[in-house]
Amino acid sequence: MIFSAILGFDAQTPWPGWRALVPVLGGMCILLAARQDSIWTRPKAFQVIGNASYSIYLWHWPVVVLLSYFALRDDPRFLIIGMVVALGLGCASYLLVEQYTRRWLSRLKPLPAFVVLAIAGMSIAVPAREIRHKKGIPSRFGAEVLDKASEAENVNPRQKECHGVEGEAVIRCIHGGKNIKAIIVGDSHAMSLVSALQKALADPSAGVVSFTYTSCPTVTGVKMKGLPNLKCAEFNQSVLREISTEPSSVPVFIANRTSYYIFGSNVSNEINFGRPTVYFDSEIEFTTKEFQKKFVANMIDMACNFAKIRTTFLIRPIPEMQVNVPKYAARRVLFGEVFEDISIGRNEYENRHRIVKQAQDEAHRLCGVGVLDPVPYLCNEKICHAIINGRSIYYDSDHLSEYGNGFLVPMFKTILN
Repeated sequence: MIFSAILGFDAQTPWPGWRALVPVLGGMCILLAARQDSIWTRPKAFQVIGNASYSIYLWHWPVVVLLSYFALRDDPRFLIIGMVVALGLGCASYLLVEQYTRRWLSRLKPLPAFVVLAIAGMSIAVPAREIRHKKGIPSRFGAEVLDKASEAENVNPRQKECHGVEGEAVIRCIHGGKNIKAIIVGDSHAMSLVSALQKALADPSAGVVSFTYTSCPTVTGVKMKGLPNLKCAEFNQSVLREISTEPSSVPVFIANRTSYYIFGSNVSNEINFGRPTVYFDSEIEFTTKEFQKKFVANMIDMACNFAKIRTTFLIRPIPEMQVNVPKYAARRVLFGEVFEDISIGRNEYENRHRIVKQAQDEAHRLCGVGVLDPVPYLCNEKICHAIINGRSIYYDSDHLSEYGNGFLVPMFKTILN
């Protein structure tokens, strides 16, 4: 069972989950067998590793964090080095700290031993709590590093108030004046565009209504894998009813991270890479032609339902980067490296979103839905930028920041003014 887990599971295997039982039950069987003369338990090296296993487990975490911090987790050479370092630190910790401390504490009476352990624990817990409360120690970095990292906080200030995260409740938020001139619907990508839409309105008394819901594509009958509290299909139907009360002259803009729901993450070492995050009739592990066909049909159906009520525009996908841009840029500056070159190729963008763009074009053909393309404002002929004028235009890997969405104001102005 242990070897089947090693050979059969990979970085894309959903974890944790039922698959965790396979190696755990294998380990239980070894313990229950209690074979002291097995070739797997008798060798001295295996016994040392077994004795130090918990220390190795604890030490492997900072090693993993460092590999991630330096963007080295995809390099097999550094993974091997990291394993050796974790083994070495774990064994050393077991022999020099764990064993020594156990022997020393065994000579104390229970109460003094408890006091020593309590003081040791508090000496770590109290500073750790303070660091967590203050969200780290920013003063350890220079101003330029902090400036690059700060874009991660440059989100719509009303996001927590206006963005739905569970259940069927529809949150209707007005941004700007009460003279409603635009409606925006979709997932968190729609929320990240609200202020750009608002800025595009010429009339200062005009406003935008938002209906957004986390991880929810604007697609008929869609269900969320492993997230029963997310009522996406119900939300979409409720929004259709809600917007029918708005003046018919007000256009609606629909924005989603649509390709993510069809193909999963665009980062190869993430757990849902290549795995759809939604389903219709029954859950599937990998995207199929049948699933893609169903998704496209239901996406077009929902867009056309909106178009029956009012003028509707679908927004082409926002380019997705391979890294958390503000964090990556800050680290590059910290290590004295160039950060302005963070980008993806136009070919990569086109390949990733081809199906979505074709579906949008088909909705335009069938029911007159308009299509708005952010690419000319964010990309050139060869690449799509993550850094413009020395600043990240994303607050993570795929959501435009309040700075970044400003580049799309002219796109919305072509429709609203």
